[in-house]
Amino acid sequence: MVGSSNEEEMELVLLPNFDLIYQDFKNAITEIELLKTNSNAELKIREALQFTSHSLRQENERLTRLQSESLYTLADQRTKCQSLKELNRVSDERLHQEYEHKKSMDLLKRDYMTMVGVGGSNPMKRYMLQLTMAK
Repeated sequence: MVGSSNEEEMELVLLPNFDLIYQDFKNAITEIELLKTNSNAELKIREALQFTSHSLRQENERLTRLQSESLYTLADQRTKCQSLKELNRVSDERLHQEYEHKKSMDLLKRDYMTMVGVGGSNPMKRYMLQLTMAK
């Protein structure tokens, strides 16, 4: 019976150790499941961040294109504005030249009429002279 008491003692020593090993195993499985859940959650966060990053890149490209188009349009409008200003300047110069020319022609007509001696004496002569000057 000495052998059986050794076995009983061994069982008494091994049984609590087995319970501890079993409890450690259960704890390890729980921890593995928790880590697996955390890993899945982190994976979903990573996927969401990748999607957000991709969306932001696309939005950045769209805004860059929009900005480039806006700058091109602005430059084009600036060029047109400068051309319009130049056209207005040239037009004003031409109007001024026309005015100066008309003024000069009127002065020449008066001078000519004075030189020819068309005073108030001969209305027919004055009328004929005005007709030739108008052409």
